[in-house]
Amino acid sequence: MATNTELLQQLYVAYYNRPGDVPGMNYYLPLLDAGASIADVAKSFGAAQEYKDTYAGMKPDNVIDKIYMNLFGRHADTTGLNFWGQALAAHPEQISDIVQQITKGALNPDGTLNADGQVYANKVSAADAFTKELSTVGNEAERNAYTEGKPAVLQLAKDYIAGVTDAASLAAAVAAVHTTGQALVTAGTPTTTDTLTVGVDIKVGGAGNDIFNAVLGSTGGAATVATLTSFDSIDGAGGNDTLNVYYTGAQLTTPAATVKNVETVNFIVDNALTQNLTSWAGVKTVNVNQGGTAAAQDITTKGASTVAVTGGSTVAITDEDTAAADTGSSLTTVKVDGATDNVTITGAGVNNVTLANLTGAAKLVTVADVDTAHALSLTLNTVTGTRTIADAEATTVAISSTGGASTGITLNAAKATAVTIAADEKVTLADVNIAAAKTITVTGDSLVTISANSTVTALESISSAASTGGVTVTAALGTAVAFTGGAGKDTITVGATTKAITTGAGDDTVTMSGAVGTNGSVDAGAGTDTLSMTAANAATNSANADFDAGISNFEKVKIGAVAAAGTASIDMAGLDDINYVISAGTTAGSALVPAVSEVQTVVITGGATAQVTFLGTAVASSANLDDAAATAGRIVADKVAIMNAWNLANGTRELLDITAVGATLTLTYKTTEGDVIVIPTATNNGINFAESVQTTAGNAGSAAVAAGTLALSNFAANGTLELTGAITGASSVAVKGATLATDDTLNIRLNGSANLVNTAALTVSNVETIKITTTDSSSDAVSLTNPAAASTILLNAADATTITVSGNHGVDFSGSTLTKVTSLDASGVVATGADSTATAAQIGTAGAVTFSTAVTDKVVTIKGGNGADVLSAASVNDATLLASGATIATIDGGAGNDSIIGTAGKDALSGGAGNDTITGGVGADVLSGGAGNDIFKFETLDGSDSTLAKTDVISDFVANTYGNGTAGAAGTGAVTSDATLRTGDIIDLNVDTGTFSKVVVSVQTNAADATVFLQNTGTSTTDTIAVALDSTTGKLYIDLDSNGTADTVIQLTGVTTITAAAFLLH
Repeated sequence: MATNTELLQQLYVAYYNRPGDVPGMNYYLPLLDAGASIADVAKSFGAAQEYKDTYAGMKPDNVIDKIYMNLFGRHADTTGLNFWGQALAAHPEQISDIVQQITKGALNPDGTLNADGQVYANKVSAADAFTKELSTVGNEAERNAYTEGKPAVLQLAKDYIAGVTDAASLAAAVAAVHTTGQALVTAGTPTTTDTLTVGVDIKVGGAGNDIFNAVLGSTGGAATVATLTSFDSIDGAGGNDTLNVYYTGAQLTTPAATVKNVETVNFIVDNALTQNLTSWAGVKTVNVNQGGTAAAQDITTKGASTVAVTGGSTVAITDEDTAAADTGSSLTTVKVDGATDNVTITGAGVNNVTLANLTGAAKLVTVADVDTAHALSLTLNTVTGTRTIADAEATTVAISSTGGASTGITLNAAKATAVTIAADEKVTLADVNIAAAKTITVTGDSLVTISANSTVTALESISSAASTGGVTVTAALGTAVAFTGGAGKDTITVGATTKAITTGAGDDTVTMSGAVGTNGSVDAGAGTDTLSMTAANAATNSANADFDAGISNFEKVKIGAVAAAGTASIDMAGLDDINYVISAGTTAGSALVPAVSEVQTVVITGGATAQVTFLGTAVASSANLDDAAATAGRIVADKVAIMNAWNLANGTRELLDITAVGATLTLTYKTTEGDVIVIPTATNNGINFAESVQTTAGNAGSAAVAAGTLALSNFAANGTLELTGAITGASSVAVKGATLATDDTLNIRLNGSANLVNTAALTVSNVETIKITTTDSSSDAVSLTNPAAASTILLNAADATTITVSGNHGVDFSGSTLTKVTSLDASGVVATGADSTATAAQIGTAGAVTFSTAVTDKVVTIKGGNGADVLSAASVNDATLLASGATIATIDGGAGNDSIIGTAGKDALSGGAGNDTITGGVGADVLSGGAGNDIFKFETLDGSDSTLAKTDVISDFVANTYGNGTAGAAGTGAVTSDATLRTGDIIDLNVDTGTFSKVVVSVQTNAADATVFLQNTGTSTTDTIAVALDSTTGKLYIDLDSNGTADTVIQLTGVTTITAAAFLLH
C-alpha cells in the first residue's frame, strides 16, 4: 500500500508533471496523517492556480491526453479519449476523480502493475528522490529556487520527470539528481551581461549565468580597439557563464588573459582562427562560428567536453597537446558544421562526433583517439561531396543520419567490430573499410546505401530487420555473410551463399548469378519481391534444379537485356514458377560492314634515280619503306613491283622499286589488315620522301551480328511480362498449359524510360486474351506525364481474340499478326499533360492507338482511348457476313482526334470527343462524330458508300458554316483550308477533281424538289457537284457525276439547313 508521501507525489506527477516542492509536501502530509482523504487533497490540486494555468483553454480530450503523458509517458489511445474525454466534458468538476481512476486502471488483472503502471511508479520514485534532494541540509538554495517557481526552474523539474520511463532512466535520473538540483539554482538566478573595456578589467560573476563580451582583431590592416588583453581577469564564479570573443581578421594567438569558471566560450570570427585555450580553467564548451570566406580553424582545449565549429575550411580540434602522452580525455563531443576541407579531431576521449553540411571532394574527417579504444557515435546531417571518415581506434561505430541526406561517404574503422546505422534521412556509404566488423545493423525510416565494401574481412551478417527505409548493398555479399531484412525495400546481391538469406516484409530485390551454396537459401519473405539476373544467367539457372530449390517467395524476376547474337531460353518452371517477368528486351544486332582497304601515297621529292639508299641500305632503283606492323604481302604498290620482304629487328620491310624523282607511290593495304600506321617523312642517304597521306581510311570490316532473342517457356497463366527495353530479335512467350485451355490470359506491361519501339516480333501462342498496360519509368519532355509518343509492339498472337490496352500512352500494333482478334478495348489509355503547357496535339500523339483488324469473317468491336487513334476494321471481307445486314464493326474512338475506318458492311462508328475522321465504307452505317469538328469521308466515286438502299445515318451532324468565301462565307464548297476556323462537321467526298471543283447546295422541303434541283443543276453545269437537303426528312442527296441523279444519299438526323461550307472535295 502506498505511503502518504507516495500518494502526494503521485498527485504532483499526474497534475503538474513535476515532483512535489518541500512547502507543499509539508502542508499536505500532516493533513493526510490526521485522516484527510487523498480524494480531498486531489480536489484541491484540481482547483489550484497551477492546474488552471497548465490546462487553460484545453478541450477535454487534450486534458486527458496530457494526463496520460504525465502519468505514463505516452499519448492517450482512442478508447481512453472516448471514455475519459466524454466523462470530463460532462463533469469538469470531477477531474480529481478521473485522474484517480486512470491511475487505478494501470494494473494487470492480478493487481500487479502493468506497463503503464510501472512507468508511473518509476516517475513517482524519481519525484521522491528529487524532493529529498531539496530537503537535504546544505541544499537550501535548491529548495528556495524550486519554491520560488520561476518558469525556467519548473521546466527543469518537468524535464527531469518526463525523462523517466523504465528502470534505466529512473536510475540515471536519481544518479544525477544533485546536478539537476544545482541547475535549479542557476536557472533561478538572473543573468547578467558585462562588456570588457580597453583598460584593465577584473570581472567576477555571480551565482547566475553571466555573460562577458570582448573584442579583439584588426580591420583592413589597422588594429581595432582590443578589449581582451593580457592584463584582464575574468572569473565567472557560479552559474553557467559565457565569454563571447569577437574577432576581426586572422587571429593566431589569444592574449594571456586569466579566465576561469567560465563554462562556455564563443568565438565569432570572420577569418582564420588558431587558439590554444589550455590555460583557461573551467571551460566546458567552445563554440566557433566563422563567417565570410571559409578559412582554417584550429582550436586546442584542456578540460572542455564539447567543441563546435561552424564554417571554416580546414578544421583542427585538439584536446590538450598533440603528443600522444599529453592528449587529454575530457573532450567527448565534437560538432563541425559547414567545413569545406579536411577535419581533424584529436583527443583520447572523443566518442560523439556530429558532422553537418560538409562539402568538398576527396576530403577527410579524421578522429584520432591516440590508441584509445572507444565507441564512436557519428551523426551525419547533409554531408555531401566525397568524404572519408576515419577512426582507427573505434571498436564500434554508431551512425545516425538526420536533418538531410548524406552521400559519398567512405568509412574507415579497421577495429570496429560492429557498425550500426540509424537512418532518419537517407545516407550513402560509397565504401566501408571495417576489417574487424562482424555485424552491420541498419534501422530507421530512410534508405541506407552501401555502394562498395572493400574491406569487410570478418563480416558475418547485415541486418535491416528494424528498418522501414531499407538498405541497398551494391557489392555482392560474401558467401558466409547472412542477411536479415525488414519492412523496408532491401536490395542485395548474393553469390553461392552458405547462409540463410531472408529479406523480410518489404518489396525487396535480390541479384543472383547462380545457385546458393551448401546450406544456403534465399527467402524473399512478404512483399512484392524481385529476383534479378542477367539474361544468360537466367537461362542457365532455370535449368538448374539446385537454383530452384534455393529460392522462395519471389513475386517477380528481372532479366537483363539479351546480348546481341545471344539466345536466352528461360524455363519459368525452374525459377520457382514466378509469374511476373521484367525483361530489358533484346540487344539490337549490327549489319555487315564491308572491308575497306587503306590507301596511302608517298611522294619522292628528291635524290638520284640510279642509286637509292633508304634506312642505311643501298639498292639500285629501289627503296625499303618501313611499316613496323607489316607482314609479307600485306602491301600492294602500284607502278612498282614487290621484290622482296623480310623481317628486321625494327619491323618488316617491303622492298619497292623507285623509278624516278617525283614518282608517286600508292600503297594499298589488304582489307583484312584494317587501319595501320602512317609511314612518316624520311630523308635518308640521298632520297627524300614526303610525308605519306592517308587518302582512304581502311578497316577490316565485320560480319553481321544478329539481334538477341528471348524465349520464355512454362510461363504462368495470367502472368505478366513487363518490358523495360525493346524487343529487337524474334522472341516468344509460351504459357504453361495454354494448348489445353481456351481462356488463357497474358499480361504485357510496356514500361521503358520512354516509349518502346519493338522492331522484332513477340510471339505469344495459344493465348486468347492479352492485356497490355503502358507506363513509363521516368519523366518525359513536352510537359507530359507519359512518353511523347506511343509504343510499338510487333505482336504475333495467332490465337488471341481479345486485347485490352490501358495506361498513360498508346500502342501501335502495325505489323502485328492478330488474325483472330475480334475485340480491342483501349478505352483505358489516358495520356495526360503534366502542366498547362502540354498541347492537345502532344497528348494526342502520346495516347495514340493504331490498330487494324486482321479478322475477315467475324463481328469486331474496337474502342480507343484519349489519343489520336487510328482504328480500322476494313479487313472484314466475308461476303456472307457483309450481306447479312448485321452490325459488323462497332468502333468507338473515345477522346482525341481519331481516324476510324469501317467495313464494307453495316457498321456503328463513333468518333467520341475530338476532331475525328470517320470513313464508313460500303453499307448502311450508323455514324456519330461526337463532340468536336468531325470529318465524314465517302470514298467511292460511284457513291456506293451510302445509297438510297443502304443509307448511312449520321446521328449528330452539326454542319460547318465557315466556308472558303470572303470572310468565311459558304462560297463554292471545299470548306476552309484552316481547320481551326471550322465551326462544325464536314462531309468529305471523293470525286473527279479534274472535272469537279465546286459544290452547290439547296435546301428543299421534300424529296421530289430535291431531285428536281439535282436534275436542273446537272443539265446546267459541268464542274459542279449538286447537293440537296430534304429538310423534312434530313436526307441529303448528292450527285457525284453531274448527271442529274443522286448517287449518294445520307441521313442527317435532325439537320434542317446546310451550306456548301459543309463539304470538301478530294
